[in-house]
Amino acid sequence: MRTPSDKPSDVLEGLWAVLNEGFETELERQETVLSLCIAQGQAARVHDLEYLEAKTAALSNLAAESAQAEQTRQNLVRQLADHYDLAIPNPPLSAMIAVAPGPFAGRLRELQGRMQAVTSATRGVIAENNRVIRRSLRVVQVALSVLTRCQDAPSGHYGRAGQEQNTTLREAALLDRKG
Repeated sequence: MRTPSDKPSDVLEGLWAVLNEGFETELERQETVLSLCIAQGQAARVHDLEYLEAKTAALSNLAAESAQAEQTRQNLVRQLADHYDLAIPNPPLSAMIAVAPGPFAGRLRELQGRMQAVTSATRGVIAENNRVIRRSLRVVQVALSVLTRCQDAPSGHYGRAGQEQNTTLREAALLDRKG
């Protein structure tokens, strides 16, 4: 393991500070993701498609920001891992906390705990949203099947082997007053 004298301490301290700041920003981003996922679920429950689409677009933007920030974080981690001769190519946050100087280690540990809590909560909200949306989709599918009847009928077209091809015809099951 290298000693801190191999690299000027102010440069190392700067790297740790930037890494800390990056994790703080990512935590804020993930907290925003959680709130957007909650809003998506509320929109799905009241069938507000415009609001749902707006929240989905915002989530997409946050995902792009997060991916870009991940590249920066990986570069910082690589520099610090090289300095401390960590044998892991992309060390996890816990490995970085183990070698971080005192104040940075404590803050990173705190951020790690909060990030785990937010990620866990987000997973739960996404699972619930998935159930709500699938349930809504089933209701729509049942409604559509009630409104239409399907039957196979000759299409008037022939296949390559000369056999007549059937097609599924949909007939209205319910007619309006004009129908």
